[in-house]
Amino acid sequence: MRSKHGLVQDRVRGWALCRATPSPVAEPDGYRIDVGAPGHRVRFVLNGPASTGRRAATLTAPGT
Repeated sequence: MRSKHGLVQDRVRGWALCRATPSPVAEPDGYRIDVGAPGHRVRFVLNGPASTGRRAATLTAPGT
């Protein structure tokens, strides 16, 4: 059985591949995908809810 981290990694890579975005970048709390579309600049996929508040507090750019 795949680990939770492995499942998140597979999901993020599949999401990026299906949308022809650059490869996901590993972050300490998950992954960053630089989408680059108007209104959808960057997407973060986190490994779990524990880092959601901390990550959200750092996001100030529109489209993130």
